[in-house]
Amino acid sequence: MKFPKAGKDAGDHPPITPTTKAGSKSSMKHDEWRLYEYVCRHFLATISPDAKFDKKSVKFAGAKQEFSLHGASVIDPGFTDIMPWIKVSDTPIPDFKIGQVCLISFVDVKTAQTQPPDHLTESELISLMEKHGIGTDASMATHINNICERNYVTVTGQGRRLEPTELGISLVHGYQKIDPELVAPTLRSNIEKSVDLIAKGKANYDEVLNSVITLFIQKYINFTQNISKMDAFFGGSFGTYEDAVIEAKGFSKCGKCNRLMKLVDKFHKLTCEHCKMTYDLPQVGKTLFLVNILEWKL
Repeated sequence: MKFPKAGKDAGDHPPITPTTKAGSKSSMKHDEWRLYEYVCRHFLATISPDAKFDKKSVKFAGAKQEFSLHGASVIDPGFTDIMPWIKVSDTPIPDFKIGQVCLISFVDVKTAQTQPPDHLTESELISLMEKHGIGTDASMATHINNICERNYVTVTGQGRRLEPTELGISLVHGYQKIDPELVAPTLRSNIEKSVDLIAKGKANYDEVLNSVITLFIQKYINFTQNISKMDAFFGGSFGTYEDAVIEAKGFSKCGKCNRLMKLVDKFHKLTCEHCKMTYDLPQVGKTLFLVNILEWKL
């Protein structure tokens, strides 16, 4: 039996491990069986032998240019027999000899441009959060859910890629303009490390707490003093809030003055110009249902 080479014990919970036979494929729902099978295969793969394959690289020189050719042949599939989705395929190449001369059969020149990287998937984002020490296994999913509910990103496609919304992009650019540390991973990571030191008895709770509070008070003051810099990023995409209120239409009666309140849909707000009251609405959901409840409570 082989022991896993990667991973570490974070102390929060044991690995997901199959403990007994859950039943047959016919006795379980399709998605239930797929999940159970995945857990079993992954567990068995972690204690299975390494995959072994022979890599071969050949370099050619021609017309003062250097070219390379790469191939691989599987010697022992090892754990990839259990996890076929990461199986290494044979890519055989001829057995060239040093100094061998080969004839060029054709030459092809292609013009292309580099492509930007794709949006991060949820799993890629979690890997980056782990790398920078942000969050725990229990809280990472909550962080991702929060940015989705607040309409900073949307989850797209079967690969579950996180695509930033116009609101999310504007916020990040605004924060970078005012205080880049607020959107850099180092700030949150340093706080997480300090909390971890408290848990290990290597840092004083009150000192860390006071230090963090002082830091964020300073950042809050700096942010509020420079918040006008946000306007450049929100004005072009969303316009001003005052303009949006003027364009908004009456939607539901105010529970205090009985006049129509305006739904400022672009900013997810409901406002009564007579009472000078503004209510925040959820970023997602059915506005009609939520507003009716709000009116009833008022």
